[in-house]
Amino acid sequence: MQLDVNAHLIYEELEIRNNPILQLSTRVLDDGFQINGLQIDASNARSRLTKKSKIDDVGKKVVLRQIAYEPNVQINSDELGQEIRCCQALNDAYSDPFFANVPKDPKKYRLELLRYERFNSFDENNQMTRGIFKMPSSRIVEPTNYDHQYAGQYTNPKGDVYSGSTELRRGSVLNNLIVDPILPFTAYLKEASQLTQGLENVSFDPLNHSVKVIGRGNIINVQSVMSFDSNLFLDQNSSLEFKFMPTGSEAVVIFEPGTVLTIPENSTLIFSGSGKVILSDGVVIKLLATEDTKNKIIINKSSLILSDGATLDFASDANSIIEGIGNIIIQSTASIKPSVPCSLTIGHSERDNINIKVSGNAQICLENPYIDGYTTISMQKLTTALNFEDGGSLIVGANGIFEINVLNGELSRGFVSDLSFRNNGTLTIKDNGLFVVAQNRMLTTFNQIYDFSWGGFCANITGGGFVQYIDVNSLKSFLGKVFALESDLFTDVAHMTFDKLALLLASKMPSTLKVSTLLESLNGIGAVVTKDKIKVDLFAGDTVISDDDSGTIYGKDVNKKAFTITVEGKRN
Repeated sequence: MQLDVNAHLIYEELEIRNNPILQLSTRVLDDGFQINGLQIDASNARSRLTKKSKIDDVGKKVVLRQIAYEPNVQINSDELGQEIRCCQALNDAYSDPFFANVPKDPKKYRLELLRYERFNSFDENNQMTRGIFKMPSSRIVEPTNYDHQYAGQYTNPKGDVYSGSTELRRGSVLNNLIVDPILPFTAYLKEASQLTQGLENVSFDPLNHSVKVIGRGNIINVQSVMSFDSNLFLDQNSSLEFKFMPTGSEAVVIFEPGTVLTIPENSTLIFSGSGKVILSDGVVIKLLATEDTKNKIIINKSSLILSDGATLDFASDANSIIEGIGNIIIQSTASIKPSVPCSLTIGHSERDNINIKVSGNAQICLENPYIDGYTTISMQKLTTALNFEDGGSLIVGANGIFEINVLNGELSRGFVSDLSFRNNGTLTIKDNGLFVVAQNRMLTTFNQIYDFSWGGFCANITGGGFVQYIDVNSLKSFLGKVFALESDLFTDVAHMTFDKLALLLASKMPSTLKVSTLLESLNGIGAVVTKDKIKVDLFAGDTVISDDDSGTIYGKDVNKKAFTITVEGKRN
C-alpha cells in the first residue's frame, strides 16, 4: 500500500499489520492528522518533498524552502502568541531572502512572519510540515526475532546476567535486573510490563545497553543506583514510571553527562516515591508535541512528572536544559530541590511551550546556605504558565536565583501567560534569595510588552530576600528588598506586568508616596522609582517625605536640606 503526494485516505477502522506503508504525504487525512501505525515513516519523503534545489550563478547547488500561501487565509493580528515566537525563531535561525522583502511596517511584518511560519516547511531537518507541525521523533522499531521473551513473572533466583534483545510482553515482570557492561542487552518494555532492579547498582552502558518503552503503564522499580547515558528511549503514546522502592538505602536514577532524553508526543515520564533523580552536566530533556498551526492549538503534549516525594537534583556545577512543548508537573510532596551549585534552563527556543504546575505540598526550592555557589533556574525563550496552587510552593532562599524572561542576569525573550499562587500557593523569597523578572516580549525587534494573569487569591507571599527587575532601558532596572505588603499581591489581577509585580513585591511600607515607590536596596540605603519608572538611588541619610500627582518627589538629605527628584529621575 502506498500513499502518494496529496493522497487522502478516509476510513473508520484501519488495521495495520506487518506490511509496510510508505507515506509520501505528511498530511493524508481530511481532518489533518497523520496515519499512525506500524512501519510508517514519512521522514524520508518529507526531506524530498519539502525542499527544492537550483543551481546559482556560480554553479553551486543551493536548497530553497518552498513558499506556498493558502488563499483567503484570515489572521487575527491580536492573536500572536506562540506563532509569533515561532516566526522569530525562524527569523533568527535562517538568512532568507524572504525577510529582506517584507514590509517595514511592524504590523504587516508580523503578519508576513506569521504567514511564512504557518504555511512553509520549517527547516532542512524537517521540523515543520505544512498545516501540522510534528516535532521530530522516531518510532521504536522492534527486532524481527527476540533473543529472550518473557510473559508473566520471572524472579531470576540465581542472579543471572540478562543479555541480548529481551521482550517483556504485556503485563510481564522481570525481577532482579543484573547486567554486564560487556554483554549487549536491550530491554523492550511493552504495555504495563515491569523491570525490577536488584540490590546491585545498574549502569546501562551507552555502547552495549538500552531500554526501550512501548505502550502505557510500564514501570521500572529502582532499589539502589541506576544510571543512563542516552540509552533510554520512549515510543510515541507511551509511558514509563520510575518507582523508587524503600529498601533502606536511597534509590537514585542518574542521567550521565551529555545525555539527551526525549519524551515523545503524547508520552509521559514519571518519577515517584522517596528517591532522587540526578541530572548531570549537559543533560537535555526534550518534550515533544504536535502543533496544529492551522487551528492554533497544541495537541498530544508530552509530560515530565515528579510525584509522591520524588526529588529532582543535579550533579555539582551541572548545566541542564528542559526544552520543547509539554508539561512539567510536580505533585504530592515531590520537589525540584538542588543540593549543589547548578543551573537549570527551561526553554531553548521561541517555539518552546512548557507549562509548569506545582501542587499538593510540592515545591521548587532553591535554597542552600551551605554551598559555595548558586542554584539557578531560568525561564527563557518560551511560552509558559507557572501555577503554584493548592499547596504548591516556590521558595528562593540563600544562594538561590529564580529568573523569568532572563538568563544568567541578561534579558531574554519569553512569554508568561499566567503566574499563580492561588488557593494556598506559596511564594517565599528569603534572605539572600533573588527573584529576577523581565517583561514579556516575543520579538527583540519590537518593543511590544505583553501582560500576564496574576493569581494571588488566598496566596502566601513572604519576603526578606530581593527582587530584581531588568529592563531594556537600564535606567528603569532596579533591585529591592521584598516586603510583600501590597494588597494587590493577594488578589487576582487580569493584566499584570513584571515591572509592576516587582514594585508590588519591593514597595517599602508604610509609604506616603502617591505615584512613586520607595525601595530598600542591598546597601540598606534605598532608592525610589519615579512615576515614569526611573530608578534613582538615594544617599546615606536621605529621607523621602512625599510626592505629588505630577510625580515630583520631595525629601531632605542628611543635613536637613530639601531636595526634589523629577519624574525623569533628575535630582535637584
